[in-house]
Amino acid sequence: MYKVPNSIMQKLNKNNINEFYSYQEKSFEKIDDDKNVIISSPTGTGKTLSFILPFLDRNYKKPYEVVILTPNDDLGGQINRVVNQYKDSFIKSNFIPGDITIQRKKSYLDRKPHILITTVKQFTKMIKYREINVQNIKSLVIDEFDQLTKDSYFGNIKTIFQEIKNSSQKIIAGATLNKKDIDKAIKLVKNNYKVIENIEGNIKHEGYYLIKNYKRDDSAFSILKKYKNKNLIMFFNKKETMEILANKMKEHGLEPYIFNADLKKQDKHNILRQIEKDDNFIIFSTDSLARGIDIKKLELVINFEIPFDKKQYIHRIGRISRGSSIGTAITLITKEKEQIFKEHYSNKVLLMN
Repeated sequence: MYKVPNSIMQKLNKNNINEFYSYQEKSFEKIDDDKNVIISSPTGTGKTLSFILPFLDRNYKKPYEVVILTPNDDLGGQINRVVNQYKDSFIKSNFIPGDITIQRKKSYLDRKPHILITTVKQFTKMIKYREINVQNIKSLVIDEFDQLTKDSYFGNIKTIFQEIKNSSQKIIAGATLNKKDIDKAIKLVKNNYKVIENIEGNIKHEGYYLIKNYKRDDSAFSILKKYKNKNLIMFFNKKETMEILANKMKEHGLEPYIFNADLKKQDKHNILRQIEKDDNFIIFSTDSLARGIDIKKLELVINFEIPFDKKQYIHRIGRISRGSSIGTAITLITKEKEQIFKEHYSNKVLLMN
């Protein structure tokens, strides 16, 4: 049975993490036993900790013994912050983003981190140009695997697995792994594996508002006024729809923070830092903010509409269930979508006041 070291447990306690989900404890044990592990757990239920913790107190002898790969820089940066928050001081870690210059990347690699965090595409380049010694890798972690099964990524994943020695431990994680994803993961790890699925959760589905589609903007505005004292995020399927409602809110003195895929990385980080300082905030976002970003103090997620992809709904509402906190999710739906929503999420109708 894996026991979390006291030095790390004290740091966790300071962040109100005093106990673990059962799936996390199983993950700790299997990873510590050097088993290959496939972890499926919804966003916001401590998935990152489930594969990170056993690596944070090891006695490393070589650089790059642990490599953690993600689909994008946002998620990589988030994992890097968790590692730095809880690791022992003698462990060196580095995050190398995908859009870094060659000179800066070399300076990071020259530090010879024990734990390397980077994107799949960046790591594929490192292999191609022999920038690191892959023979040093004892444990390879692939996070958000469900995003990486697409053709644009999966060729890189297969290349990476071909280069990594068979004896290396492989850990594959995702928030919305379906049977097809898990089968792909099993083919990659091949043997000596354990599939761990988390069915626990920390999200309160308050319910849904039944609206008329032609009055969606007016309904959304009324709901935002009702919950204006809560720290909330409203998700939209389309940027154009989001901008229309944002302009209407500004006319009434309510100015939300705006996120979309076109936002530059530095601008996004600047806004996130501002949100951390704000005691009361409203965020408007497309699904560009649904994964990999931890916004503290967030109490409520409102779906302006049901997302195109069911998996994306899970990632959206996962923004409010980080660690031990409990958040609330509500959705605006039309009569045509009501039955589908009731079957999959919540059958509680909320009334406009």
